[in-house]
Amino acid sequence: MDDRGFPPRLDMMRDMAAHLELKQLSEKGEPFGKHWIARFLNRNSSITVKLSCSLEGQRAHANDPRIIKDLFAKLAHLI
Repeated sequence: MDDRGFPPRLDMMRDMAAHLELKQLSEKGEPFGKHWIARFLNRNSSITVKLSCSLEGQRAHANDPRIIKDLFAKLAHLI
């Protein structure tokens, strides 16, 4: 997901860990504790938490398909 620009949410990390635990143990273990994610991140310093931010207005406006098609039409005309 990160490679595609969609960082996993903390609840998704918990679900993935629970799935891996179930797969490894072939039975459901005890539920993860309240501070499991914080301790996991402390143990794995190469993983960081970064809050996502909303798309700036200008960038969202530039992502309009009509504007993009117009840009490529102008580029094709120049070429």
